[in-house]
Formats: sequence, C-alpha cells, structure tokens
Amino acid sequence: MKRTRHAPGYLGAGVVVFGIIAACSSSPDAVVTPPGGPPSIGITAISLGHGAIGQGGDSSELDCDYTIGVTLDVSFWTLRTPGLCDATPQCGPVRLSLLDGTDGKALGRAQYAATTSVDLNLDKLLNVSTLSPGRYAIKAELVDDVGTLFTGGGNSTAQQAFTLGLPRECAEVPGASGAPSNEGGAAGFGGVPDVAAGGQATDGGSAGMSGA
Repeated sequence: MKRTRHAPGYLGAGVVVFGIIAACSSSPDAVVTPPGGPPSIGITAISLGHGAIGQGGDSSELDCDYTIGVTLDVSFWTLRTPGLCDATPQCGPVRLSLLDGTDGKALGRAQYAATTSVDLNLDKLLNVSTLSPGRYAIKAELVDDVGTLFTGGGNSTAQQAFTLGLPRECAEVPGASGAPSNEGGAAGFGGVPDVAAGGQATDGGSAGMSGA
C-alpha cells in the first residue's frame, strides 16, 4: 500500500513566509513610483444646464440647480482626497474656484475634487442670488495634502473664461435667504463644502502619474 508523503514542516513554513513577503511586496504602498515628468492641468470643457462651453468660451445658461460641470485634463499628478497622499510625490486634490470676470477675484469658497470630472455646485459655495449674467472664469489648481499650490515645476494652474447666463424659470433660487445652502455642513480645507470623490486621474486605466 502506497503511503502519502508529506512535505517537511519547515518547507511548509517557508512557503507561508514567502507568501507573506510576496503579498507585502505587491502592496501599492510598498514602492513609491517617481512621476514621469512635471505635472500639468488643463480645462477641456465647461458644461452648464442648457449648453456646453469649450475653449472658445461660448455663451450658455445655468440650470436651476446652479451646477457647472468642469472637465479637466491632468498629467503626472495623482488625484487623491486630502490626507491620503502620505509620501506619494505630486499628489493631492484639485482646487476649483469661480472668478468674477475673466481674471478677477474668487467668488465664495473653493471646491476640492479628486476626479477629472467635477460638478461645481455654486449654491454650496456662494450666495447665487447675488450673481448676474456676464463674464466669469473657472480656475483649477493642483494642490497638496494641506491645500498648498504645487510650485515644483510644470503647469499647476489652469483658467478658462466663459459667459454665464442665469436660469430664467426656476421655482426657487438656492441660497436666496442670504447664505450658501449648506452653511454649517462644510468639510475639507478651511471649511470647503465638498471634496468630490473619484479616485486617481487615469489614462487608459493607469495611475494619474502616468499622464492623461
């Protein structure tokens, strides 16, 4: 009768140890991959409720939710929500602001996002009843874990001007009572209302530092 032969105990233990080492070495935090180049950011589209605005800055009209859709092109930068970068270089969220005029001051508060497709909710950032039709601009900035603009080279700021038309038939204007609609519920840097989730910027499924 044939007897089943068992591997020596030390061999089995070695397999277990090897498995643990392999698992640890495959952890995404085990090796910090250096960026492939300096970061860059661009605004490729601005979309409102009744139209889309490209680089030409054509006029359009807001919908009653006072939301502006912003599409970004980000290269060699890992997009993550505040506090999640650890030792990852060229990492952090995007800070978006609405500017008064083509190059004026920022209106209300900024919104931070960790995705290249962002809904900029104006009613959560400012008192939208004070807005008037005219020229505005969206400013997008690459910032680190503590909200500091990246200054290590490349292009960390993008800006796009556009003409904004106000909605004409809304049952109620958000924030008409005088304060942003989510006052008191802020989170993020300095009381920022939203940090839009969405993970890292990708290019064909690769991490944000590989380009976009």
